[in-house]
Amino acid sequence: MQVNQKIILILVVIAFAYAAESQYDRKVDFKVVNNDELKKIFIKYNDQIPNFLSPYGIIPWGKAIEGQLQIANPPDACQKLQYDQNQNQFQRPFLLIQMDSQNNCSIEDKIYNAQNHGAQLVILISKDKNDGYSTLKNYQKLQMISIPVVQVGSDIGQTLTLFTKDSTPQKRPKLVASFPVQESTSNFLKMYVDVNSLESIKLLKLVTLYNQDHKFKYSIQINHYIPESILDDIEEDDTTEEAKQQRKEIQKEQELYCYGEGKYCDKDNPTSILEIIRQTCLYAKSYQSYVQYIDILESQYYHHIRAQASDTYKHLDVQPFNFTSYSQLIMEKLQVNIDEINSCIQNSFIDVKDAQGNSLPNYKLDNYFLKNHRTQFDLIEKHSQLPFVVLNNKEIPFKSQKYYNDVIKQLCEADNDTTSDICNNLYQTKKNNGKGLNTGQVILIVIGSLFGSLVLCCIFAQVYSKYQKRRYSAELERVDSLVQAYIELNTDKENQTNT
Repeated sequence: MQVNQKIILILVVIAFAYAAESQYDRKVDFKVVNNDELKKIFIKYNDQIPNFLSPYGIIPWGKAIEGQLQIANPPDACQKLQYDQNQNQFQRPFLLIQMDSQNNCSIEDKIYNAQNHGAQLVILISKDKNDGYSTLKNYQKLQMISIPVVQVGSDIGQTLTLFTKDSTPQKRPKLVASFPVQESTSNFLKMYVDVNSLESIKLLKLVTLYNQDHKFKYSIQINHYIPESILDDIEEDDTTEEAKQQRKEIQKEQELYCYGEGKYCDKDNPTSILEIIRQTCLYAKSYQSYVQYIDILESQYYHHIRAQASDTYKHLDVQPFNFTSYSQLIMEKLQVNIDEINSCIQNSFIDVKDAQGNSLPNYKLDNYFLKNHRTQFDLIEKHSQLPFVVLNNKEIPFKSQKYYNDVIKQLCEADNDTTSDICNNLYQTKKNNGKGLNTGQVILIVIGSLFGSLVLCCIFAQVYSKYQKRRYSAELERVDSLVQAYIELNTDKENQTNT
């Protein structure tokens, strides 16, 4: 009886809230899996939960994920989240977070704390749809967010919270979130990065952040390459027949045995080659996990890898890194199925048997991923030997140490975008900090000059008016004295005549 009263009460609340909830676009299809009572409530919405997909994190377009509801502790998620008693710390819940009216922290802080807690999806409970578009405060933290975020209205949020709060951890509502297929776009963006390059990782994170800000307008293709080549020993300008023949022979050797045609090369560091394949497998399996992996690699482990390389390869100008142990730690932290990744790595090699029927070792086999990366790299006419971006088949070149700003500038110009947060903050703001004056500053100076001139004119007019008044007063007094003297003179003459 008590349960039925609770259902009736909730249905009444939802009926009154239906008009307010209609503002939310149903961009994510939610299905209740294990709670018949909650299913009955959402019959009102054709078995759907009204929601709005927020422009944060990495959206798993066209995929479905399943998770159990959990209430953030504390509810506003402004601090490090606490695990519930008897909760499995390796669970990846759908986390309910309350938007606080006091703005104790930014949205990025809430989502980032939820991500560190292990959430695979955040459900923001808010009164206003625009809460999800509040001014961003921490781009560095936003850059590290890779989980999707969905907003629901306050009444829907209270319903989900009520059923979650009153249930034991084992019986909490379980939902399946199905994301729409990404709309096709003509814009195509390619990244060419070196797995050993910190600049490559930073550029990748920057462009990914830009793509998030534009709601994943671009389809990003990531191609790894290793800049150094055994062909560098021969000058391209040397056009003698001997040089041409030598290049041809070396090219043949490289095509057969090196990374250039999908194989390992003696000059390449095996752990770097393996890391390229590992990252490609991770990217194919989960873009979310890949972005988180890159972020942790750069922020927490990259300096360890660099230091290790410096100690091991002191005699080399280019020091290859050993990723193996750190990759394992990161994937465990992200709860990635390492067996699946290892299976993907092994299956990426095109198996070839020797005369005895035994499989050849990996370094003698073609690798599909490596071959594809190199093929894409060879399509570019000019190899920058640096991380670079190609937008709609046009290479964005390296210009200066402000390369990252140049990339954002050209992406913003390609979109004719002057309103997005990232264009304003990562490009226009830096431009405004230069020596030149922007249009806004010029306008302010002109307005200030006009106002100052107007004030000066008013002051001058007042001073001149006072001067004229004094002058006229003096003239009047002089004329009055003359008239008075004339009257006195005539009066004296009249008196003398009468006498």
